[in-house]
Amino acid sequence: FWQVIVSDGEAEPVYGPIWRFKTVDFPDFRLRWARKVDGKFQIFASDDDGNEIQLTHGNASCWRPKISPDRSQIAFISNEDIDPHIYIMDADGGNISKVTTVPISGINPLELDFAWSPDGNKILYMNNDRLFTIHKDGTGLTQIATAPTGSFFASADWTEQGNQIIVRTSGSNAYDSEIYLLDSNGDMTKLIENQDGKTGNPVFSLDGTKILYTHDMAYFQNIEGRQLDSRILMMDLTTGSVTDLSIHKPAGTNDIDPRFTPNGAQVIFTNTDNDGISVRNIYRVNLDGEQRNLIIENAEMVDWR
Repeated sequence: FWQVIVSDGEAEPVYGPIWRFKTVDFPDFRLRWARKVDGKFQIFASDDDGNEIQLTHGNASCWRPKISPDRSQIAFISNEDIDPHIYIMDADGGNISKVTTVPISGINPLELDFAWSPDGNKILYMNNDRLFTIHKDGTGLTQIATAPTGSFFASADWTEQGNQIIVRTSGSNAYDSEIYLLDSNGDMTKLIENQDGKTGNPVFSLDGTKILYTHDMAYFQNIEGRQLDSRILMMDLTTGSVTDLSIHKPAGTNDIDPRFTPNGAQVIFTNTDNDGISVRNIYRVNLDGEQRNLIIENAEMVDWR
């Protein structure tokens, strides 16, 4: 509401009419992702028809958005305080607050991946070789695991099915990666050994019986940590069988950062040229690798609930 009031300081003021306007309700956009704006990562919300809204602004970078289980809040990483920390905000970008006091940290800040607890009350994240949980209000910081000697935690995902946690560890070399299952006692069981080439962060399926991760099937290594043929792999945790979902990936590109869609029937992910500098785009694909479709251009680090 607003109104114009005019006064010359002598006569009684003159009151103009009261005007008003109403904003539309924030749309029920179910995707969150990051894009570079003026050299800084910012977080956006969108639907899969191309409608989008920018949620974060300013001089800091904000990346790796994660939607809470009830879809009411977004957790993300920001370097607002120089060191990267985890923040949360409402689904429409309001009420931003800092969660962590110990920063999220690892070999490559842009590749770090954290998770909400299944009940939405905690955040699971890493600081080098330590894995923590913390309540979303910033209280109750608790260390739950320590990485193997010489390793650092790089990512974590948490499923309510069996209350399981899956993590990726990395060494000082960008290509040193192993994937572990973590039980409630903090004991780690190795699931995937270190291999030549780069391995990407694992995530659970909706029922907790499968995981997605990526691996560079060119087995390439150089000082820059470059990948030439990163593919999405889906592993059945019961049988150990692995399915390649990147069978129609264009040559010379990398598929990275896969996530299951909310109905579990498809996978959403980022694809980019393997030169390391080209624009990144978000696609989705069926669980057999068929029907690969572009849904968001110039976007990455997607999450969808």
